[in-house]
Amino acid sequence: MAEITFHDDVKTGKPRKLFLTEKRWLLFVYVPIFVCACSVLGIIFEEDKGFSLLIDLVLALGLNVFELMWCRMDGRERGYQLHRHFTFAVVIFGVLALLYYLFRSREFRGGLVSTGWLVLYVVALVVVSSLVSGLAIMVLILTGAVSPSVVN
Repeated sequence: MAEITFHDDVKTGKPRKLFLTEKRWLLFVYVPIFVCACSVLGIIFEEDKGFSLLIDLVLALGLNVFELMWCRMDGRERGYQLHRHFTFAVVIFGVLALLYYLFRSREFRGGLVSTGWLVLYVVALVVVSSLVSGLAIMVLILTGAVSPSVVN
C-alpha cells in the first residue's frame, strides 16, 4: 500500500525562512514609526519655521540612512557586494540610488518588479503614516497636551 504524505511532511532540504527578517523589520516597523513621529512633530511645530525645517531635514536624512541600511541588508542576503562609493550615492541621489541598486542587483525584470513593490510600499507608508499621525494628533488634542489651534 502506498504511503500518504501530507504537505507539512514533505522535506525540502532548505530551512524555512522567517518572514520578519532584519530588512522587513526595518521596512515594516522602524521606518513607519520614524515617519509618524516626524509627521506628528512637524504638525505640532508647524508655526516655528526653523524647527519645522529641522524636522524635515532629519526626516530626509533618516530615510536615506534607512535606505542605505536596507540596501546593505539586502545585499548581504543576496550575496551582492555594494560599491565602495554607494554610501555617497545614497547621500547625494537618495531614492535614485535605491532604484539603481534594485536594477543592478536584480537585473532588468527583477528591478521592474522591485520598483513596483517600492511604489506600492511608499503609497502604503503615506496612507498608514497619515492615519496614525492624525490619530496621534487627535489623542494629543483630546488629552490637552496640544492646543486645538495646531490643526488650523
